[in-house]
Amino acid sequence: MDKHLFWLASFPKSGNTLLRSILTALFFTYDGVFSLDKLKNINQFEKTIRVFKNKDIFGDAFDKIGDMSIFYKYLLKLQTKEVLRFKEDFIFLKTHSGLFEIANNPFTVNQNTRGIIYMIRDPRDVCISWSKHLRLSIDKTINRMTDPLASSFW
Repeated sequence: MDKHLFWLASFPKSGNTLLRSILTALFFTYDGVFSLDKLKNINQFEKTIRVFKNKDIFGDAFDKIGDMSIFYKYLLKLQTKEVLRFKEDFIFLKTHSGLFEIANNPFTVNQNTRGIIYMIRDPRDVCISWSKHLRLSIDKTINRMTDPLASSFW
């Protein structure tokens, strides 16, 4: 593996879109002027469509990927250049995941990671923004934020 991934990591509603906008203007325009249509150059890694488009990676285990311990066995394969389909030297990817392992399988590894920008925002502000986004009460949002088994996407 080569260092082809540059992660933009944050908890949901922490300012990741603002950072993506700045990076988009810097890396994906000729004049540095932001354009909303270019924001697609920095995508969310955790997209269900990515899994379904690459179903063959999972083989017979595809029907069991709802189990995160099985899903994580294949996660690094979803991070290859071939699967991500880009030709540049590296790619920016937004994520709400962390640098952790499930069943001894890492989310990512140093060998394919060029860099990480981790956005941090006061969790009290995140809770308010996320509760509005999810259309849940603040109490239910706090419960979700503090649930160690909660998952935002996959």
